[in-house]
Amino acid sequence: MAATRADASSSAVVAGVALAMAAGAAVALAAADVIWLGTSDADGAGAMLLYVIGWTLLVWAALVGVAVVVHLVRSAAAGRRLAPIEIVLLIATAAVVSGVLIVHPLVGSGQGFGGSIG
Repeated sequence: MAATRADASSSAVVAGVALAMAAGAAVALAAADVIWLGTSDADGAGAMLLYVIGWTLLVWAALVGVAVVVHLVRSAAAGRRLAPIEIVLLIATAAVVSGVLIVHPLVGSGQGFGGSIG
């Protein structure tokens, strides 16, 4: 029984880490947009660094979230009862990752738009 509780708490901690990484990615990408819009093209190094950090955090959040889902599916198949907090954290992580992907699409974000037609 003690191993099951330890397993549940470690899964919740890792799911919480995934959620924190996704939230960090959202903040980094939002800050990059604010900096990018407030500076000239020649002074965008800080924005680019934040973009790289944001996308890196987002990718790792998604990978860790998938790993936790695989672990929970295997644990549930082995007969362990899942803690509700594990499920809530994974749903929140999926929502944040999805929201960031909607707001900051990897392609088609309009960065190539020239601003004037003709």
